[in-house]
Amino acid sequence: MGRQSLSLGAFALLLFSFAAEAATLNVGIGRAYTTLPAAAAAAKSGDVIEVDAGVYTQGAVWTDDRLTIRAAPGAAPGSVIVRGGAVLGKALFVTKGADITIDGLRFEQAFVPDRNGAGIRMEGRNLTVLNSSFGRSEMGILVGSRDEGSTLTVRNTDFSDFYTGGNAQTLNHALYVGNSIGELIVEDSTFNKVANGHYIKSRANRTTIRGNIIDGRGGGASYLIDVPEGGQLVVENNDLIKGAASGNRTAIALGFERHKGGDFVNPDGFVFIGDNRFTNYWTRGTVVFFENKTGVDAELHENTLTVAAGRVELARGKHFVTREDDQITLIDALPIGSLPPADLQRLPARLGTAESSPAVAVPAPGTLGLLCLGLGVVLAGRRRSSLVTRKGMR
Repeated sequence: MGRQSLSLGAFALLLFSFAAEAATLNVGIGRAYTTLPAAAAAAKSGDVIEVDAGVYTQGAVWTDDRLTIRAAPGAAPGSVIVRGGAVLGKALFVTKGADITIDGLRFEQAFVPDRNGAGIRMEGRNLTVLNSSFGRSEMGILVGSRDEGSTLTVRNTDFSDFYTGGNAQTLNHALYVGNSIGELIVEDSTFNKVANGHYIKSRANRTTIRGNIIDGRGGGASYLIDVPEGGQLVVENNDLIKGAASGNRTAIALGFERHKGGDFVNPDGFVFIGDNRFTNYWTRGTVVFFENKTGVDAELHENTLTVAAGRVELARGKHFVTREDDQITLIDALPIGSLPPADLQRLPARLGTAESSPAVAVPAPGTLGLLCLGLGVVLAGRRRSSLVTRKGMR
């Protein structure tokens, strides 16, 4: 018993020593650290780096573990700006340590010679990004590490305005998991104005996209969501808009690069595409809301398809549809001008449920010719006990 008490006491002392060593480093004019690189060089594992409002033109490499890098208390949202000054030819921030949290910062003007400059490049294990924004850059967040035990979590964050100097051969992604990690979680965030490439591209084993707005009206990017190596996928309760200038027909793409013979393919997992609100403006053919090139039988559940222009098909590839009712539902499509501009406002409440393949836009007569009707036709019905039960599986 005495030996056990000693061990527990030693453990408690070790925890106390870790807590005692953690410090808060203040960055800003007149502070102990006037630049981000200086704070990164001084930081030790467990430290908190608080950054005052202002524009910081030097990026930083963060090598220690359990760091929290956040806007200082009282700094207005969007007032802590990291602008330019990419490091290692990669990004404004490069995170090499584990379990780093970044909260309340804005990243912009990330450009590098390889044309894949990011606001943040994740190279360590586990990164959480909260209440931040990315824009006017080549990419927002880029994952460069391969670690199947690692997770990237993004919440309440804005991605807008990504381009590469007019070079049509270069792809821009607002958020790109470029190598296999364990999981990508994106929640309550907004995406718009990607010139080329995709809004979210994930090679993670498990990808969860929930409660976001992905608005493609302001750019020419191809897919709203691209999961090229397959794996577990949940796309739930998002507002998704396919813009007229999009590079191809598909909104959500699963397994599209498996045929390319890359050096890994994610293990198959369950696929759930449910309770999303999708609006289409693309007119150069039939838009496919969800396209599956894996062998997994994907579940589609009560997605609302609004046809503002063109033609829309619910899904291609293996899938089945689950609904709470089996009625054919007629929905009124919205004219182009009735949706808010790409200003991150949430779309109106759902107009009805249309699980359809195809849903064909029919122009209304008169000057309101942009008004369309979407006709939902039930493809298949298979009930599950409840959404709560499904969530319990995840």
